[in-house]
Amino acid sequence: MTDITSLIPGVGSQLADFSIGFAKLSTIAGREHVHPARSGALVSVGSIHGILTAAHVLEELPDSGEVGLIRFIREPKIQAQTIDMSLTERLTIRGSGEAADGPDIGFLRLASTQVATLNATTNIFFNLSRRQDSVLENRHPSTEYFEGISGIIAEWTINRGGAEAGFRHLLGFRGLFGVGCVAGVHDHDGYDLVSFETDRNENQNAPTDYGGWSGGALWRVYITQGTDGQPTVIERRIFGVAFHQSALVEGKRTITCHGPKSVYKNLLAEIARKWPST
Repeated sequence: MTDITSLIPGVGSQLADFSIGFAKLSTIAGREHVHPARSGALVSVGSIHGILTAAHVLEELPDSGEVGLIRFIREPKIQAQTIDMSLTERLTIRGSGEAADGPDIGFLRLASTQVATLNATTNIFFNLSRRQDSVLENRHPSTEYFEGISGIIAEWTINRGGAEAGFRHLLGFRGLFGVGCVAGVHDHDGYDLVSFETDRNENQNAPTDYGGWSGGALWRVYITQGTDGQPTVIERRIFGVAFHQSALVEGKRTITCHGPKSVYKNLLAEIARKWPST
């Protein structure tokens, strides 16, 4: 087994540019409140730009009004970025059976002005179209790789009090690129499902609840051995979307994700059907 420990911080920082969190906004007794509302990944499909996430994440967001976006950044920074949901369009693929069986995958199309704002704040849109053929044909840049999920961890929300930078009240949100083990892959009604295992016993700093990860991207990171014998990252690909977590059993949770076929075949086909002119 290649020791990838030294690679994880750098990879997590790079994937932060593609990652996003949602935040619901409300006003109670004249005071603004912010609530983390799970995760997503910034992606493009042809000329279409938007947020890849889980269907149930989009279903819990309002059709109009402002929704906050939590950008994943390398250093803590006060953020107040929002999008007008009335300018977006959504696509959801949702099953009616058990939650863990799916399908549960969604796409929020952003308006051109919203895309421009995100591009101006260093976020990047991952091009799914460019990787579609190689992913579906199982052409991989390397036989060595590891996998992880990038998303908001709701239980790590920090109440930072007030009086900082002129604000009466601040909340701190934290994200995680968590590396784990893909324990199995199976098909259900034409969608591939990936079982991604976390293990708190191996990392006592890990969260106990990964609920905020819903909608976060499952990444596959391909590596090779450098001339100095150390592992080197050669490519990063979105390989799925997290949408369900199991109960905590002996320090472990299983995160169920849609796999590459669900994203690059099923979802992209639905996007082409919904917006054929683009």
